Amino acid sequence: HSAEDLDWVAQELNDRPRKRLAFKKPNELIGDLLLQ
Repeated sequence: HSAEDLDWVAQELNDRPRKRLAFKKPNELIGDLLLQ
């Protein structure tokens, strides 16, 4: 698989709301963690 394919898969997975995260997207929450 190419790097572009893997980047696309990562983007798709990180752009899905998660029940565990109170239906927020992982990429919405990572920014807050990185700024701490």
